Order: sequence, then structure tokens, then C-alpha cells
Amino acid sequence: MRFMLSTKATVIAIAIVVLGALGVAFIPDFTTHPLFIVALLFVQSVILLVTIRGWRRGKKIRWRFVLNHAGLWLALFAGFWGAADSQTLRVPVSRDKETREAYYQNGVVTYLDYTIRLNDFCVEYFSNGAPSHYEANLIIDSDIVAVTVNNPYSRSLGEDIYLVGYDVTKGSDSQYCILQIVREPWEKCVYIGILMMLSGALMLFINGPKTDKR
Repeated sequence: MRFMLSTKATVIAIAIVVLGALGVAFIPDFTTHPLFIVALLFVQSVILLVTIRGWRRGKKIRWRFVLNHAGLWLALFAGFWGAADSQTLRVPVSRDKETREAYYQNGVVTYLDYTIRLNDFCVEYFSNGAPSHYEANLIIDSDIVAVTVNNPYSRSLGEDIYLVGYDVTKGSDSQYCILQIVREPWEKCVYIGILMMLSGALMLFINGPKTDKR
């Protein structure tokens, strides 16, 4: 415990973060390597112990310190360990009937807990004939929603529906479209962690660095 709370452990954790960022950028499947997992556990353990130690110093809670470190821990935890719960599904949707069928990237079929049907479709074009904008009007259960190429529909917390394809030969008369459903249940936790770090940084900027005088 003394080592995990020491300056040496902090320096090692910072070095691991830098090397890990380089590994993620340049080495395929680096995040699934056992060495990366052990390194991440070490970094998060150091951050957690330092956060607990800094929760109280004297009689006053050091909110800047806690927000910065707890936010970093939460962002790392949700971003990496929460990735296993992420799902990407493809759903072909037609005008003539509603569907619940969705497909994983490996082709395995799954079923949604709601129905989708294509209600209407619209395509706009540039002067050279290339599509500039396309939009699908969908009926999800009994709700009518619009999904455009760069504007997904957020059905629930951590689930977004994207429009990724249609029958390009028919344009606005397309009888179907292809949707992509991205489920990232831990995504909002990452944002909360980032907001906590920004809040701690803002408090540090406003109040300036302070040291305990004893």
C-alpha cells in the first residue's frame, strides 16, 4: 500500500498511460492484450487509492482534487471495461412490414424489444447528381421519428439509431433503408467522468493552487 501511494507508483502510472496511448494508436488489438489489462488495473488502482487518501485532508474536503481524480477513474473504468457491453447491430427496414430482426457484425440474428417500419424516405441531391442529404421517417412501435445521415435518433440512454444505407437506384422511392443501432450503456458514464475532471480543473483555475499550511 505504501508503494501504491508513493510518488514512484504515480510516475509509473503516468508512463503506463503514455505508452498505452501509443500502443492503442499503433498496435492492432492492443487493448485485448493481457499486459494492457494488467497495466490498466495498476493505473486505476493507483488513482483509486490516491483519491481515497485525498478525500479528506484536515477538516475540509478537497473537492478539486477529488473531482479530478475520481472523474479520471470513472472515465477510464467506463471507457475500457464498459466496452465489453457495447453492441453494434444492423437492421434492414422496409415500408411494407415492421420488423424486430437485427444482425450482429458476424451475421448472427438477434431480436429487438421494439418494432421498426419505414414510413417515408427522402433524398436530396447536389447539382452533379450526388446525394447531399437523405432522411428516413420511421415508425418505432407507435412513435414517428426522423433519422438523417448525420443525425442519429437517441432512443434511450446509451442507444442511438443511425441511418447508413438505402436503395440508391430508387432514391426517394426506396422501399427499404439500412439502420445501425449502437448500444453503449457506459457512454454517459464516460461523459460524467470528463465533466467531473473539467469541473475540478475549473475550480483549480478559479481558486488557484493551494497548499496546506501546518
